[in-house]
Amino acid sequence: MNKAWYILGIGLVLAGLTVYLFSGGWLQALGLILIVAGIVIAVLGLFYPLKRTIPPSLAPTPPAPPPPKPTPPSTVGKDPAARLEDLKKLLDHDLITEEDYEKKRAEILSQI
Repeated sequence: MNKAWYILGIGLVLAGLTVYLFSGGWLQALGLILIVAGIVIAVLGLFYPLKRTIPPSLAPTPPAPPPPKPTPPSTVGKDPAARLEDLKKLLDHDLITEEDYEKKRAEILSQI
């Protein structure tokens, strides 16, 4: 049941009755039209509830999952030069900060 439509329909019926009973001529015809329209709207309000749907353009979208964190390349079995090249590539692609680059570079160079 859709209360708003039902109440609107009943209101139109009452207004139509008032106009029909207390006027004459073409206003009585208007009163009959209001009565019929009110009955139709009240019946529709009883049997056809208003569905509240949100248009897809206004519907909230779920937040995107965070991008996976980059994993540094495997350092097992690589020579220090290859490890330094991989580290430089990570820095060039902005996957690590300058500070992290310098720290890891010093670590690799200390192992030579």
